[in-house]
Amino acid sequence: MRELNPKIRIIARTTYLSEQNELADAGADDIFSDEGEMALSVTELILRESGATPEQIDRRSAAASTRACTGASARVGDERG
Repeated sequence: MRELNPKIRIIARTTYLSEQNELADAGADDIFSDEGEMALSVTELILRESGATPEQIDRRSAAASTRACTGASARVGDERG
């Protein structure tokens, strides 16, 4: 795709977090992981049932989402993402 349109944004979906690096290496700009989304949902449920405020849940969700749904610049295992 990049050869046809170097400015195209490539969005990819994967089942497992462990597959994100391969998709990033293949040129994906944004990668969404089923495994990451499930972990995020479970985290939100636990926080909500533990009495966390909506603001606390939003902050945690935003931080976790950044790690679970990465751009190609944040690789699995990196401390940046």
